[in-house]
Amino acid sequence: MMENDSRIAVAGAGSIGCYVGGRLAAAGRTVRFMVRPQAEATLRLGGLKLIDLDGRESLLDPADLKLTVDPAIAFAGVDIILVTVKSGATEAMAKLIARHAPPGANRDQPSEWRRQRRGPAPEPSRANDNHLGNGAFQRHSVRTGSSAPDRTAHDGRNHFHRR
Repeated sequence: MMENDSRIAVAGAGSIGCYVGGRLAAAGRTVRFMVRPQAEATLRLGGLKLIDLDGRESLLDPADLKLTVDPAIAFAGVDIILVTVKSGATEAMAKLIARHAPPGANRDQPSEWRRQRRGPAPEPSRANDNHLGNGAFQRHSVRTGSSAPDRTAHDGRNHFHRR
């Protein structure tokens, strides 16, 4: 379980990244979104609107969003990096993370895990995009978690829906 004060970066804030990161930010977590320039402009204008399965809407004010296109800024001082890019972009993102992330944020060696958490180390997992395996993260020594199939929708503005 993550600590309440964990600093989180969303690497690749598209549909999934904006929805998940937005939910975390709405819950009071510190979240920095690494976005493309066009998404940054849209979110700075209208904020981030989230719609859940029951149709409940929430809006994160633009002033409350931490947005950047610069990976050095996105990953500086974070504890957790959520990688939410498509499979074809995982290798490039792994290289950015390896270059810019603090050492503890992008890899957790099993011996460190045992020493700090006094439990069994998690099994290495593979980056996953709609259930298609991608070993780019292992090749760049970046630990990742499995992702669910894409069940979010983006309407082209600042609205992100969970379906």
